[in-house]
Amino acid sequence: MRRSGAHQLALIAPYPPPRGGVSIHILRLTRLLDAAGIDYVVYDTTRATGSGRTHPRVRKLGRWRVGRLFWYAIRSPDRSVYLCSGRLSLWILGALLARRRFVALRLQTTELVPAARGSRLRRHLVRTLLRRFDRVICVNALLMEAVEGLGVPAARLRLFPGYLPPSPEELEADSVHPSVWRFLQGRHPVIAASGAFLVDKGRDVYGFDHLVQLANTLSRRYSRLAIVVCLWRVEGSKEMHALDELQHTLRRDGLEKYIYFNPNPGGFLPVIAAADVLVRPTAIEGDANTVREALEVGVPVVASDVIPRPHGCELFPYGDQNALVAKVVATLDGGPARSAFRQDGSCADLASDHSWFPPGSIAERYIGEIQSWITERPS
Repeated sequence: MRRSGAHQLALIAPYPPPRGGVSIHILRLTRLLDAAGIDYVVYDTTRATGSGRTHPRVRKLGRWRVGRLFWYAIRSPDRSVYLCSGRLSLWILGALLARRRFVALRLQTTELVPAARGSRLRRHLVRTLLRRFDRVICVNALLMEAVEGLGVPAARLRLFPGYLPPSPEELEADSVHPSVWRFLQGRHPVIAASGAFLVDKGRDVYGFDHLVQLANTLSRRYSRLAIVVCLWRVEGSKEMHALDELQHTLRRDGLEKYIYFNPNPGGFLPVIAAADVLVRPTAIEGDANTVREALEVGVPVVASDVIPRPHGCELFPYGDQNALVAKVVATLDGGPARSAFRQDGSCADLASDHSWFPPGSIAERYIGEIQSWITERPS
């Protein structure tokens, strides 16, 4: 790790590529920090070889990131630290840093909830670590309740959803890989989805198996159906094997012409804008950026009920395939055909100044909260 001197803020977090909810949050946050004039550095916790090369404030840690970060904890040169990770090893690091620096932790998935109800030893470890942080940022109300139930003082808790306003570059059709637009050409209805291919406790976390079943059912009703899935990453060897099996199912059942798992880098927001509905059949969730983005551009959302969703989502019980199909069909048949006139991927027709994204009131409060860390001393 290169020694870079003291900064007002250090973010220990993933930075794209690969793209994902947390890394996109950090990408957008760095732009807000730049605009606010906050001196910061990002210690990138991803393994991607190209990560961080486009931003001078990003430090690539590589495969030895945990060891390098513990060395960083010994030096602790930066005034405040924002840790965005669900790894207990990094929580321990954050707890060490909290002895000398102001440290905030961002909790981004509801996996903490079952952890808080787990074995006595695990519950004790989670409780002890969380109490060490000066701030705990939760992306939804379920996490707030879980953390407060573990004895973290309410004064240290903050609720901030993961969504931050996108940059102008993210709205350009050219940011999307050309293979996506080729797949969508002349197709209707269009269903959008996204996520990493991740298997946890036997569950397909992002519900891609449900999307394959959805394609199988809806292809009989809509002959020009297109389901496009932006596949941010494949987590490991077991996930790669499961994805191969899923692709085999697509070929065997003749569904490849109806559903496309796009593995290529690139944007996703213009794809949402070109869709008739966004589907989010997740088993585990924090606060999905794509859900809020879809609602902002007026695209209907059908999502699982694993967390409280923003107003306007159509919810179905997680794992209930029949309910998912019924909600999607009702949404498609009950609204205007958006994709028939928006398949160029352009977002410009929604508003010339992109004002369909609201003023950054939440973003302003978020930056104000971060600015307070720089001046506050650890409690």
